[in-house]
Amino acid sequence: MQPVLLSSFQQQQLTDENGMRTLYRAVDPSGQPVILCVFGSQASRNPEFRRLLKMDLQMLESLRHQAVPEFLGAGECEGCILTWQQDVDATTLHQLFQQGRVFSLEDIIEIGWQACSALQHAHNFGLSHGGLSDRCILLTDDLRVFVTDFGQPRWLAAVDSTSVHPSPTAGRDSTAALSRKPDSPGAPATENSTGVNNWRREVSGDLRSLARVLNAAIRREREMATASQAQSSPEIMGTRERTTPQPVEESGVSAHSLVRLLTRIEQHDEQAHPISARDFQGRLGEILIGEENDQMELLDQRENAVRSSRSIVYELFDDVRSPQNNLRKSDESAGSRWKARNLLILVLAVFSLISLILAALFS
Repeated sequence: MQPVLLSSFQQQQLTDENGMRTLYRAVDPSGQPVILCVFGSQASRNPEFRRLLKMDLQMLESLRHQAVPEFLGAGECEGCILTWQQDVDATTLHQLFQQGRVFSLEDIIEIGWQACSALQHAHNFGLSHGGLSDRCILLTDDLRVFVTDFGQPRWLAAVDSTSVHPSPTAGRDSTAALSRKPDSPGAPATENSTGVNNWRREVSGDLRSLARVLNAAIRREREMATASQAQSSPEIMGTRERTTPQPVEESGVSAHSLVRLLTRIEQHDEQAHPISARDFQGRLGEILIGEENDQMELLDQRENAVRSSRSIVYELFDDVRSPQNNLRKSDESAGSRWKARNLLILVLAVFSLISLILAALFS
């Protein structure tokens, strides 16, 4: 890890501290506002922590997405590892919840949609988040989402794991290849079953974590609805009428369908039916437009020859139609070409006949 001077950063504000790391708003040596993360000496000296950080470093530096703050660098100062990333004008969901912010169902779907987009992009690089929470999802005033701290929860979890069970292979598998998605750029042509299962577990863990965050936002929305109903309900014999809040329907958005989807994601078995952030995003979109179907399986079928064409995300990410539609369109095109050719032959034949008749009359 390249040496850096902590004093070269102009620290402006302490934003978070949890014993293992400290976050500062700062200005880097080039004058750019950054979020500076200083890991404690216990984590920084842990070999598993350092191995995982080094393994993710190249992917972090290459990751570019509108919902992910740019990772700008890493270094070491007096035995402590430092990382810094782009500072964005946004507030964590955790802080917004503490301030009493309540989101509508449409807003919750929008937050989940953008977060899924960031996760899918990172997963395409072979990079999992490892511990998504309301502290890692930031929101601007105009509801733009940023997902931050990619990899950090995994690195810190490795410190806890090795402190209890010291092992050179604690955490993920000891080869860097196992951290990559099997078909991602730079991955080896073959992957053993352990590596594939580990990757599926990491992807599924990210999706479950996101589902828990969205479920928490829905619970807050319902709690506020309950409190509002309690305040507006009439008093009967000195006590208030108790009413059970019903799921809210907003512009076709079904709270029941959304909660059911999030619960299924949280309880999903990634080994039996692996799913992707793309699938999650598609289901959220279908609920938003009122096309959610509870019978649709949570399967990533991008490699299959036949699949449902209802998913919004299929239309967004694939610039092709389903095989059935291609076949139907080709049949229609062939029929149209046959009719046009026959019509042209008929017109030419009639024209030739008229020409012969006129020539005979004037000869």
